[in-house]
Amino acid sequence: MSCLIRAGLSRLFRCRGLYAAMLFSAATAVLCLSGKGTYWGDGSTPVCDFYFCDWLAFFPLSASIVTCFFCADDYRGGAIRSKIVAGYKKPQIYLSNLIVCSFGTLLAFAAGVAACFATAVFHGAVWLTSPSETVYVAAVAIVTIIASAAFALVFSMFIARPAAAVTAVLTVSIGVIFITSNTSGMLNQPKYRISAPAEDLELYESVLDGVKDYDEKVEIAKEYGWAKENPYYIGGAKRVLAYSVYLLPGSQSEVVYDAVDDAIYLGKPITPLLRAPVPCALFSAIITAVGAAAFSKKNIN
Repeated sequence: MSCLIRAGLSRLFRCRGLYAAMLFSAATAVLCLSGKGTYWGDGSTPVCDFYFCDWLAFFPLSASIVTCFFCADDYRGGAIRSKIVAGYKKPQIYLSNLIVCSFGTLLAFAAGVAACFATAVFHGAVWLTSPSETVYVAAVAIVTIIASAAFALVFSMFIARPAAAVTAVLTVSIGVIFITSNTSGMLNQPKYRISAPAEDLELYESVLDGVKDYDEKVEIAKEYGWAKENPYYIGGAKRVLAYSVYLLPGSQSEVVYDAVDDAIYLGKPITPLLRAPVPCALFSAIITAVGAAAFSKKNIN
């Protein structure tokens, strides 16, 4: 299969979709960092970490551009290049395309990272997470890249027209971003809301001053009758179902954003957090297995 991968990489650098994705990735990185967002210290220093996490949500879109245009050059109208694939089984063809398209999306990621940090320097932004946490965020980004490429490949290998394939992936990807954003908002709702009446505000501030742990705050607030159940909190089977959205590529940006926020403002470590990469890796395995099996049964010339 190494010959397939080498041939694919050679064609990748001649694919217009690669350079379009790199440009798109760089442009979205600049836009994310140039917009309004979270600030640090005196309120005038932008925090690069948060912008970077927001930017991860765009990766399914970058992957769709690379993957759909790359596959369209080699697979049109039920025909595939015989000189390239002769002697190889269909699952090998499918997996080699996944590796090549993942690498192409990784190049788009690199272009975006360069643009992100160049813009950060220009705006005087700061990076507040530790080196180990930064490595973790980068690892989540790489897993997201593979999942996004696997997701886009299913469409592009079965939709012959590149424009139609890109449209399909973009539509679904935008839908995923919208669903994830709303679902994440519901999952972030606390089980209890803590508030005190006006006559207890002074006592409230003195009792809870310096208490950062949420569970500890709730226990203290319950003693004074300040903790009320949140009607917007979802639990039980609904919560488990809501967490399934993190299987989808692009959803990890919300998870990592929340983890980075807790790391910076609450001092919680983010490296043990498995909620982002594990579901994403599972999604990659499932969608690749399904896509390869379906492609194996597809009649091609």
